[in-house]
Amino acid sequence: MTWPQCVAWVQAVAPHMARSEQSLQRYVQQWDVVGKVRRAIADGSLEATLARSPYRPDLERQAGDDDGRKPAAAP
Repeated sequence: MTWPQCVAWVQAVAPHMARSEQSLQRYVQQWDVVGKVRRAIADGSLEATLARSPYRPDLERQAGDDDGRKPAAAP
């Protein structure tokens, strides 16, 4: 279970809560997103849940490759 998976989960099920870092962190804590992601990994439903999201922060985007969706932060 990784932080990008938690972010992707929130963006798939409650995208409005991922608009700010503060909202995202509060949602992850209050709705036990870590536990939900762990259960979804265990029962094999994670990919199906994440597929609902119009935006998936995969590892490449987390590393700075954003597929042209928005400019990368300046070094």
